[in-house]
Amino acid sequence: MFLNSAVQKENEELRLHLTELRARIVESSTEQATGDGELVAVQQLAAELNRLNRENNSLRSDLRSRTLALLTKDSAADITSKLRRESETTHSGANSIELDMPSQIAALKETNAVLQDELDRASIALSYAEEANKRLEAEVADLEKQTAVTSPPSSGPGATGTASIDIRLQQEVTRLTSENLDLQEEVERLQSRLAKRKGSLSSAEGDENAAAAGAAAVGDNRNQVPSVLSQHSMISIATKAPKFQGLLQYAPSDEPRLIKRLILEMKPSQMIDKLPCLPATILFMCLRYLDDINDERRVQSLLTTSISGIRKVVKNQPKDVCLKVFWLSNTSSLLTYMKQYSGEKAFLAEDHLLASLCLNNFDLTDYRMVLNDLCIFLYQDIVGLVQQKIQPMIVAGMLEHGIPGMWPSKPMGLRRGKDNGPTHKPADIVAEFNSLMKHMVDHCLDRDVIDQVFVQIFAMINAYMLNNMLLRKDLCHLSRGPQIRYNLSQLEEWCYERLAVPSTAIKQLHPITQAAQLLQINKQSPSDVDAIIELCHTLNPVQIQKLLTMYTPTNEFEKRVPATVIKAVNAHFKGRSDPSKLMMDISEMLPVAFNYKPIDRDLRDVGMPEDLNLKFVLRL
Repeated sequence: MFLNSAVQKENEELRLHLTELRARIVESSTEQATGDGELVAVQQLAAELNRLNRENNSLRSDLRSRTLALLTKDSAADITSKLRRESETTHSGANSIELDMPSQIAALKETNAVLQDELDRASIALSYAEEANKRLEAEVADLEKQTAVTSPPSSGPGATGTASIDIRLQQEVTRLTSENLDLQEEVERLQSRLAKRKGSLSSAEGDENAAAAGAAAVGDNRNQVPSVLSQHSMISIATKAPKFQGLLQYAPSDEPRLIKRLILEMKPSQMIDKLPCLPATILFMCLRYLDDINDERRVQSLLTTSISGIRKVVKNQPKDVCLKVFWLSNTSSLLTYMKQYSGEKAFLAEDHLLASLCLNNFDLTDYRMVLNDLCIFLYQDIVGLVQQKIQPMIVAGMLEHGIPGMWPSKPMGLRRGKDNGPTHKPADIVAEFNSLMKHMVDHCLDRDVIDQVFVQIFAMINAYMLNNMLLRKDLCHLSRGPQIRYNLSQLEEWCYERLAVPSTAIKQLHPITQAAQLLQINKQSPSDVDAIIELCHTLNPVQIQKLLTMYTPTNEFEKRVPATVIKAVNAHFKGRSDPSKLMMDISEMLPVAFNYKPIDRDLRDVGMPEDLNLKFVLRL
């Protein structure tokens, strides 16, 4: 009986210790201890658990030894007598005690087995707690390393334990928050660029998406499930149109196709009803995309192949004035774009577009010089072709053509030759002017350039007429003066009607006009010399003397220019040392300038016509 009570007492103590151990384990697992003090507590719990395990093992071994002794050494009678004697002194129910002894032993064994299971589970929980502590210690060590980089460790007496760990955790949270903000900004920036890229597809798929959206809306309306929201009308959300940045994206492998579509296969006739200088605009928008991605190699390749392509097209069709005008207009526009969006102060002062659209990475000054030279080359080609067409008409149409209704007389003593050559009149030259002007206006060539083209053409007409007049006596008589003046007046009238600044072109005709007037004024006495000099101020002395010498009377009533008048003219110019040439150079090219005028066009609104077949180019 004493053994039974002792074992029960020990079991009660084990239960108490086990309960306390469970409470400590649960408390340690829920609080997630992170400091050095909590680690010591867990170690104390482990030591206590080990002590209890040892006590339990000793009790179990003692119980096992006593039970074996009772079963082997003592007989059943001795055991019964001992129990009876003990029961007589302590309790009146000896027979019941004698019968309950085996059941008590079995109950004690079961209790020990249950306690052993609980201790095993407690040891497993303790091992889990130890592993958690190890992981916690590793995390604390990592935090100490990280915080050692960002902030110096605390050295004060109270900077240990949980407080120091809280500070380090707070610093780590701050660092992670900052990194998250930076990552969020990067994500927003990438999402913005992605939206720009996706926006380029919306214009090409607009109709298709609208049809799909309409079909989806019809399907939703048919399959709509009644709900509380059905009592209220759904609020529609308007989708904003994508904002384009005036960039055109194309793959590097598509550059030959781009040059082929825009330059090599381009027909001026298909661009008449399109946006003015559209090829130049598309090329510059592609150039802006390459500048945006900072691809220097592709910028050089695009500009080089474009310039070479224009030269090749013009060379293959040397007699096509319309083609040359078309590419002169586009080349000068591309040159203007490169100035307008260069970001230089000289051009920004006159720029009405947003400064954000300017080129950011490249300075294209050298390519601007190359494009300017190409413009001059095209300009001179146009002038040369027009001169070749007009030059055969000048003598017949401007010098020999008489006033309608007036018989074209010839000076006395000269035979009337047969007119075997083609007959022309000023209207034929005006028709050529109108054809050239139409090409220039159709392709939106700058008005200043148009005026300079006709200034050069009029300078050639003046030189060719004056040279022929200085070589032919039949053109130097009184009746030719009014006829030439009349023919020139038709050209002057056209200038006033079609040119922006007609005075500059008309000024080129002053020498031939003054030569025609010299045939009409009085030149028979030295007193007329001053009037002659004042009238012919654009002619040099050699030309004036030549005209006076070649002047031929129309009939017997008219006299030649006296020698005294010619000598007086020579005496008037005797003091002048500037060289004078008799003949004018008909091939002389006047200086040409492509003045900067900003193009009033927003690149973000430029569309891509479908007939250009540029589906591989995307708007951004």
